[in-house]
Amino acid sequence: MTGGILVVDDSEGTRTLVAGLLSARGYRVTTAPDGLFAWRLLQQSSASYDLVITDVVMPSMNGIELLEKMRTTCPWTRVVLVTGQGYLNNAITARAYALGAFAVLPKPCSFEQLHDTVKRALLHSAATEE
Repeated sequence: MTGGILVVDDSEGTRTLVAGLLSARGYRVTTAPDGLFAWRLLQQSSASYDLVITDVVMPSMNGIELLEKMRTTCPWTRVVLVTGQGYLNNAITARAYALGAFAVLPKPCSFEQLHDTVKRALLHSAATEE
């Protein structure tokens, strides 16, 4: 892994928990409170992320809008979307995968499920770089 993981969620508690758990596993993690802030981070030339984990429903710019923008500037970055059961439906899932999402997970999900998805996304990312 050359870059890090960007965790995007408007819930400070969720951001802190996910970032802390991933950091404890040795990942380099940056956080953003919404899609617009994340987009600004992704546009910085010094920023390099192998994976973005983003909530779907957020103010300013939602996770689907962020994913859509990312496809034009950083298509190699894997994206995992997480969303509450009330928002997890076929239309959102289909749109996410059509835009190239690596995975769509329910929120809440277990850390084991998230970590397994992170490992698979990063392995897939490394394999496509070779």
